Amino acid sequence: MDELFATPGPDHSPAAYWFWHRLPTPTEIKDQIAQMEEGGIRSFQIQARLAYPIEGYLDADYLSMCRAAVEEAAARSMTVGLYDEYNWQSGQAGGRTVHGADHLRERHIFWSRSQPSRGGAVTTTVDGITSSVASLGEAGMAWQYDGGTMSWSDWEIVAAVGYPSEGVTSPGQLQDLTSASRVVVASPDGCTVETLVPDGDKDLTVVAFVAGRCATSRVPNYILTETARRFLEVGYEPFFRSFGDHFGKTVKYFFYDQPHATFYDWAQRQGELGSSIPYAPELRAHIESSTGHPFSHGLLALLQGVGEQTGALRMGFYEAYTDLVLRNYLGPLAGWAHAHGVALSGHEVLGHVGSWHPSRAFGSWDLRVNFGLDYFAVDSFRDITGVDAQDCVPQLSTKMGDSVARSNGRSGCIVEQYIAGKTAGKGAYAGLWGLSLEDLRAQALRLEIQGARQFLYHGFYQTDGYDNDPSFFTNPRFDFPPGINFEPWWPFHRYFADEAARLSAFLDGAPPVCEVAVFYPRRTAWMEGARHSYGDHVEFWASYLASRGFGYHFVDERDLLRASFAGGTMRLDH
Repeated sequence: MDELFATPGPDHSPAAYWFWHRLPTPTEIKDQIAQMEEGGIRSFQIQARLAYPIEGYLDADYLSMCRAAVEEAAARSMTVGLYDEYNWQSGQAGGRTVHGADHLRERHIFWSRSQPSRGGAVTTTVDGITSSVASLGEAGMAWQYDGGTMSWSDWEIVAAVGYPSEGVTSPGQLQDLTSASRVVVASPDGCTVETLVPDGDKDLTVVAFVAGRCATSRVPNYILTETARRFLEVGYEPFFRSFGDHFGKTVKYFFYDQPHATFYDWAQRQGELGSSIPYAPELRAHIESSTGHPFSHGLLALLQGVGEQTGALRMGFYEAYTDLVLRNYLGPLAGWAHAHGVALSGHEVLGHVGSWHPSRAFGSWDLRVNFGLDYFAVDSFRDITGVDAQDCVPQLSTKMGDSVARSNGRSGCIVEQYIAGKTAGKGAYAGLWGLSLEDLRAQALRLEIQGARQFLYHGFYQTDGYDNDPSFFTNPRFDFPPGINFEPWWPFHRYFADEAARLSAFLDGAPPVCEVAVFYPRRTAWMEGARHSYGDHVEFWASYLASRGFGYHFVDERDLLRASFAGGTMRLDH
């Protein structure tokens, strides 16, 4: 322990995303890695940003320079994590996953409700679709969509359900009208469905669920098992072919960043679910075999009450869906990493990033439709827990990260720290070039005390950007700054880095005092969504316990089921 404290290794020392905005030269690689080492950064991940030409991502020149960087890191006894994506939202491989394999592009379920009908033909329409990526502006749309625009195709009816307009008290009142429905209009912008309602059905409301494939999206369909195989082939294998002899030595892990389908909204969306649902044909069979209920009943229960079985239908759907997408996507990634001698790390979309509240972040996205809400299950596929932290404020991230790691037999986490401060007149993500080393130090130490083993800064810049260009993301100056190596306090960074490394090593060698367990109400989150008050309760207790110095960890129902009890004390063998 004394030796580790005196000379902490790369696992405890600060790390950095190394932003590449263009292809570096061999001299630039050597010089910038030397700067990292001198500044106390002992590990890095290369990340091609939006300024980097997407067509050059993973080509021979890119991989050659990546190998040169790994070899330079090896010569300096540094370590490397392989960031597995262009920009972020892992799974795309910069578009390579879906290019030449259009059937792997993301596919979603949308729905529309008719007005009450007394029989005859009724129509329901889905259009006015908007993408969550639009908030990132023109550069974001160009990154996510071929040609920078959405275009939908392959519309099909997934289910059509009729029910009494005065309300549903039992699933037995639901009528399956799928076979009586057909798509009568299909366009790149949406579709219209016609449903024949039996004559004599009084005041029947019809909900049509339709699935469409986004023909221009570079985001893949994470439910399909072929997606993971394809992503490994075009996104992971090139690194192994280029410098696999460093795997398990200098190259320690692959790092995935927020794999998730796009969150779509549309003009006719109604009900308690706030985003479209990713879809693949095998989802129906999996939901029905897992829950014992018709797929259509589960879909309707996501939107509204259907009587006493609403909770069972809704929670059963989310549990089965989460199980399927985790096994089909993260399962193959973990298997490949283990077979090639490296660990798997990374983080999903965290609803609590930047605050103590578990669902304050990404408030316009319904995170239930991806696998981000079951943080404990996601972590079971990782070897090294990864989390996100936003801005220099106290927040839940590393406490939750350490908790899920302990639940899965490990401890500690890598915390990716980024700054997304708003600048008046500039919009979000312009960052904070006025960040002080004092604020950065306080944040790093705070996060380490709460469970971070490694502080991963976002990021170390290849260039600080260009004058007279206010473009977001494509000008590095406005791409989640600051680049710490261009800050006036960079020459003093080493003192902070050594302190952070020693604190990490010291904390890692001591078992935590944990007097309190805080329950993470996964099923309540599934049932009620972000509007429920559980978030306020979690926020209060997590921040209160932290500020008062009480040791605590988050647990979920699976932890409680394997806990032991004696003398009025609950014991969790984490």
